[in-house]
Amino acid sequence: PEKEKIVQLLLYKYILIKNLQARKVKNLPADFSLETYRVTSGFYFFRKMKSGFVKYTLKDEPNDLKEFCEMVESFLQNLVMDMLDPTHPFTEKPSSFHHLKKLAME
Repeated sequence: PEKEKIVQLLLYKYILIKNLQARKVKNLPADFSLETYRVTSGFYFFRKMKSGFVKYTLKDEPNDLKEFCEMVESFLQNLVMDMLDPTHPFTEKPSSFHHLKKLAME
């Protein structure tokens, strides 16, 4: 949970790479290739808009696209295997908005 935004960024990057490789993204420049253009993940912070785009990479994130995709696929496989492991039961994290549900029912 403490890294959910980072996981989200990596998944977006992975999905974009896979869609670019499958040529499913429209309106790209005529000279577009994944060898020429780098897919980069990062943030725009609304409170710090003057900072612009803040690039984010994992400490050990591979530069090679194939290695990056393999890393994400391995992560997802491990995540699903962990979710299916009966020794790790699901627990619901209390919502920080539980008071809104109560107000909506009144």
